[in-house]
Formats: sequence, C-alpha cells, structure tokens
Amino acid sequence: MKKFLLYSLKRYIPFYIISFAICVSFILSSVASISVTTQYYETETGEIIRYVSGGSVTTMFIFIGVILYGFTLVLPIIANSYRYSLRSLDLFNQISSGKNKVRIVNNLILLASLILSFTVAYILGVLILGVKQIAVMNVGAQYEVVQYYTEETVYLVTAPKFYNFVYFIPIYFYFVIGAAINYFISYFLVTRANNALNSIILLVLGQLILIVGLCTPIWYIGYIAGLFGNPISGIMLNANFLFGTKTPSMVGVISGGIYLFDGPFNNTTSTLVDALSTIKENDILALVLAILSLAIYIALGALGILYFLKEKESSGEYAGKPTGRDKFQNIIFHTGAGLIGVWYMVLSGTLGSSLFGFASGSIMDDYSTTATTISLILSYLPAIVTFGAIYYVFSSLLKRNFRLKAKDLKILLPVFLSAVAISLVANIIVFLRINGTI
Repeated sequence: MKKFLLYSLKRYIPFYIISFAICVSFILSSVASISVTTQYYETETGEIIRYVSGGSVTTMFIFIGVILYGFTLVLPIIANSYRYSLRSLDLFNQISSGKNKVRIVNNLILLASLILSFTVAYILGVLILGVKQIAVMNVGAQYEVVQYYTEETVYLVTAPKFYNFVYFIPIYFYFVIGAAINYFISYFLVTRANNALNSIILLVLGQLILIVGLCTPIWYIGYIAGLFGNPISGIMLNANFLFGTKTPSMVGVISGGIYLFDGPFNNTTSTLVDALSTIKENDILALVLAILSLAIYIALGALGILYFLKEKESSGEYAGKPTGRDKFQNIIFHTGAGLIGVWYMVLSGTLGSSLFGFASGSIMDDYSTTATTISLILSYLPAIVTFGAIYYVFSSLLKRNFRLKAKDLKILLPVFLSAVAISLVANIIVFLRINGTI
C-alpha cells in the first residue's frame, strides 16, 4: 500500500497544480471585489439619507461554492476512471493491497488534495483581506459636500468598513464539509455506470434531482396558494430564497452560506436568524424548509460515505460496456429525466408565460376567452416534443443503441406520458389560479 500511495501522489501532481491555481485565482478575485469602506449620504443634522452599496462577501461565498462544487463533480470521475476500461481495472485489481483499499486511497487522495489546495488559497485570501482592512483602520470618515435634491447641505461620507473575521472559521468548515458530502454523493452517482459518458449522464441527472426535486414543488405550491403574497409578484420576489436554500444539494449549501453568514460577517444578524425573530409565514416556512433541505443533504452524504466504505468492487466483466447489473442506473436516469421533463414543461407552459408577462411588465388580462385558454394550455407543445426527443437521445446514448425495442418502450412511454400529464395538469391549475377561478 505504501508503494501505491506514493505512486498515486506522483500520478496526480498535475491536478495539484491546477486545483491550487484555480482556487487561488477564484478566491483572490473574490477578495479583490470586497470593499473595505462603506459610503452613505448624511445631512447637517446627522440624518442618514441612504447607503451607497459596495462589494460584499456574497461574491466570495459564491466563488468558494463554485470552486468546490465544480471539483466535487469532476473528481469522482477522475478517481474512478480506471473502472471504464477492463485493462485498467485488471491492473488496479492486481495490486497486492486489495481492491477495497486501493479504491478508498485513490478517492481520498484526490479529495484531500482539493481540501489542502483550497485551504492554502483560503488562508491567503483571508490574509490579503486582513491587510486591506488594516490599511483603512486608522483612516477616519471622509466627508465630501455634494449637491443633493434640496438646498440643504449633504455630505457623502466614506468610512472604514469593519468585518468580523471570526466568521471566516465557521465559513471555512461549512463549505469544506459541504464539499466532502457532495463528493460522496457524486461518487455514488458516477460509480453506477461502467463508462465515462454514462457516468456523466447519471451524475448530471442525479444532481439535478437534488437541485429541483424539493424546491420545485415548494415553488409551485407557493405560486398556486399565494403563500408569498401576490401569486405572481410574490413568487418572483421570493424565487431566490425558494430556489436557494430549499434544495438538498451543493447549490443549497452555497445559498445557505450566504443567508447564514453574510450578515454576521458584516456585524449584523443573518437572514435565517432574522426569520426566528420575525413572526411571518414566509420566513418561518423558509427557515423550516431550509433546515429540512440541509438535513436531507447531510443524510444523503452519510449514506454516500457508508456506501463508499462498504462497496464491493465488481469483477470487471462490465467495464467499459454501456450497461451493467446495477439497478440504480435505470432508476436514476428515468426518475431524473421524468422530473426534469415535468419541470421544463411546466415552466415552458402557462407558468412560464405568466412569469414572462410579469417580468416584461405586461400581465395578460384576457384569460377569459376560450381561444386564450387553449393557447395557454397548448403553448408548451414544443416543450413536449423537445423533452421527448432529448429523453430518447440520452436513453439511446446510455445503452449505445438508438433502436427502440418493446422492453425500452415499456419504460420510456410511461415516464414520458406521466411527465406530460403532470405538467398539463400543473399548467391548467396555474391558468385557473391566474384567472381567479381557484
């Protein structure tokens, strides 16, 4: 095992260099955008008229999340690429330390190297931001007389902005743990397949299930029930909160980091903490769903780790072939395809039309006519055709055969028709809601 460990460390040297360079570039770019001063307008009486916004740590959170999310999608494919060739698999199986140890070491080396690269880059970014902060600490508020809308003298005040650097510690662990969880979820998805293309397809669909699987029904129900105010404007205003923290995926971790830490880092309370102290239906609902989403994500990560430790390598007879004996291949693919199909067709139909009308400032007011009703309900027909074509193509790619057999239709047709039926009903309900019928 010692020889294999040294071999693996040398083998991934190019990755160490690339990952470190990317982490440093992303983090330093985000740190450069963070403002260490704040501006506001103040009258002679000391009244503050309004703040002038500057760069915030939100950008840093997004950059951190993008780095880790991207790597935790790619690394499991790299670490398990030996499974895609019978020759490579046989070579790995011949190592005297045992297949299970080789598999575990091979994955953990890449994950550990990512965390190390990120840690060094993160510390460097914190130090640079600290230097920027120290540089303005002894500078007092700068006043500049500006011409405002009245004859009263108004000052543009530029003052040092003090960040609470203590929160860099929990932010770091929050994102690293989230990335580790996502790695093992991705590991489970990519190891369901026997070749690179199928692994990528299952990885993308599996991640999309997590991203839209929980938040889409919530988003839709909130739209229909008007839980967030006006059924159109309310849901538009709350789309960030709904699509952000209400998803058991790395996307939810990134959004949760913003909502949880952005406030404390700026010496104010976080959005989620505010939800506890404010008795508002949408705040409490958002908080409960955010916690539920995080709990599901952690549970999935725990299952992924357990599977990673307990998995038994196959004999390799299916290495490189389109399909194998893993039952999760079809479950993940068809469930993911059906779910994404429903999501796509609903947003392409009445709901998409209404949201587009709201966004463009032209809310439609002629829903009462039969012609308009039929037009709205059938407006997503191109989406049905598109979904069907994409579903067929990717299903064929998965099995490397574009011929449709009876056994294929037994799976494809029920999933396709179910997705169309669900999306049709969903679009009709949206239409009735907008029309005031329900």
